[in-house]
Amino acid sequence: MVFPHFFRIPCSCLLLCALSLAAGPSAHTEEKLKAIYNRAFRAPTIEQTSAVLKTGNKLKTATADVLELEASHRFDARSHATVNLFDIRMNHPINYYYDFVNSLDAYKNEGRIGTQRVEAEYQFRGTWEVNQIAGADNAKAFWRRAIGSYTGGAYREDVYSDPYWGTVTRQQFRNGGEG
Repeated sequence: MVFPHFFRIPCSCLLLCALSLAAGPSAHTEEKLKAIYNRAFRAPTIEQTSAVLKTGNKLKTATADVLELEASHRFDARSHATVNLFDIRMNHPINYYYDFVNSLDAYKNEGRIGTQRVEAEYQFRGTWEVNQIAGADNAKAFWRRAIGSYTGGAYREDVYSDPYWGTVTRQQFRNGGEG
């Protein structure tokens, strides 16, 4: 495959490999696996190279490797869980600094940096409600903003008398479509 525009600006390249599998006996229960590997590099720019000539620092090409693994399981039409694992590593990232001795803008390579992360999420589709007792005006304002932002204003609010808590303000909303 030829990318003619890539050769006009030879400063970065990206290689991406992905694999995704899905299986399940019905539309309501399924398992999904996803694996993504990405390798990229970025050569020093003309500006960075010219700054290097002034400071004498040699710049290496910055590289990045990203691995993402994801597994998900849909339990039924209303709920599913997902787990993601990430491993991101950069070698020789190019960073800007100011050289006070020579009064120059300068660049240098750093060592190795990276991050690893695990995310777990469980989603349940259905009707939700949040309640605030009388006098909790800050809580009411917070939940109105939060739920309003999440639903685009598509929620219902009412006031009712709870046998234990007394007068209660309640916001109700649905998430994830019908459930």
